Amino acid sequence: MADRVARERTVTSPSPTTADRQGFTLLEMLIVLAILALTSVLGGFALQPLRQRMDLSQAATRLDALLRTARAEALRTGRITLVRFDAGTRQLILPSQGRTYTLARSIAVSVTGAAIGTGSDKPTILFLGDGSSSGGVIELRSGTLRTARRIGWLTGRIDRSEGP
Repeated sequence: MADRVARERTVTSPSPTTADRQGFTLLEMLIVLAILALTSVLGGFALQPLRQRMDLSQAATRLDALLRTARAEALRTGRITLVRFDAGTRQLILPSQGRTYTLARSIAVSVTGAAIGTGSDKPTILFLGDGSSSGGVIELRSGTLRTARRIGWLTGRIDRSEGP
């Protein structure tokens, strides 16, 4: 008899509970979407300083390469080699080799000192065959971050300076 009662209990199905239902309610879906939207917005703001730092670092690396290449070329050939900065197109240009690098929108450039050029929108640093240069300071900025390159007029030496 006990066997029969046990079989009857196993055959009958219990009433459905909340654990048996499938899917999500509309309210649950809206909460999940709101959390995802909030996370992506906050994540975007958190990544902005990292993006600025990466853009500035990449621009500084390219600038260093152009300046070193121009100086080495001037010393090797004994002729004037120049590096130009075109504010209109936001480009760093080494015309003798046809090398051009376009800066990211977040990067601001200023060229001061003995830098020469055809106008304020295209200042140029000259490297001479004897190792000297026109000299000057090239500053790259992105938000509160900055880096500068000082080019010595007597030696053509390129010094770095970082800071806020």
